[in-house]
Formats: sequence, structure tokens, C-alpha cells
Amino acid sequence: MTAKKTTKKKTTKKATPKVEKTVTASTKDVQDFWTEGFEKAKDAWAKALDGAPEITDFHKENVNAVIASATAAGDSIEKIANESIAFHQKSFEDGVAVANQTLGASSLQDAFEIQSTFAKSAFEAYSSHLNKIGEIWGAGAKASFEPLSGRFGDVFEDLRS
Repeated sequence: MTAKKTTKKKTTKKATPKVEKTVTASTKDVQDFWTEGFEKAKDAWAKALDGAPEITDFHKENVNAVIASATAAGDSIEKIANESIAFHQKSFEDGVAVANQTLGASSLQDAFEIQSTFAKSAFEAYSSHLNKIGEIWGAGAKASFEPLSGRFGDVFEDLRS
């Protein structure tokens, strides 16, 4: 054997345990890295799945708030419609009655007085009707926004904690 081959063999014999030790340590590091990564991913999925009922409940409460809001708005619109129908029906009946009175008036002066009185009372009734509609509208808006504002309050409370 030549000196070169003997030196290579000695160097290889000395280096082999170091290389094997390095490979073993590196292999362990890579295995530990992947094991830790899988454990972290598993924990993250577990936390996400644990939070799913909370998210579902949160969205369910949002839907319920929107339904309550829409119901309140619908009730308000129904009240306004009923009030308007009643007002216009009464106005029509009053108008017919005044027309009959006017036709039965004994003089032109009486007919003008009947018409003047009717015009004044019709204007007052219309003003009263508009005020009532405004009150119903305001109460309906408040009732419609109440469930939604409650949900916003809950969201901001959750964000604080």
C-alpha cells in the first residue's frame, strides 16, 4: 500500500465517527423540527375547532338581531300603512259629508262657511296625521336599530377582552 492510500484510510477512519455523529445529530434535529411543526399545527387546528361553536353562536346571534330588526321595521311600516288608510278613509267620508252639506246650504254665504270650516279642520287633521306618522316612524326606527346596536356593543366588548 502506498502512503497516500494509508493516509486516506486513516483520515477516513478518524472522520467516519464524526460524520456519523453529525448525520445522526442532524437527522434528530430534522425529526424534532418536523415533529414540533406537526404538534403546533395539530394544536392550532384543535384551537380552531374549539372556537367553532363560539363563531357559530356569534353569527347566529347576528342573524337573530337582523331578523328582529327587520321585524320591528315591518311592524312600523304596517302601523304607518294602517294609520294612513284610516286617515284617508275618514278624510274621504268627511269630504262626502261636507259636499252634501254644501249642496244643502240655503245660501252661497253658508256654503262658503261650510267649506272654510271644512278646509280648516282638514288641514288640522292632516297636520295631526303627519305628527302621528312621524312618531310611529321614530319609534319604529328606534326599535329597528335596537337589536343591531346591541350586537355592535357585543362585538366591541369582545374586541376589548
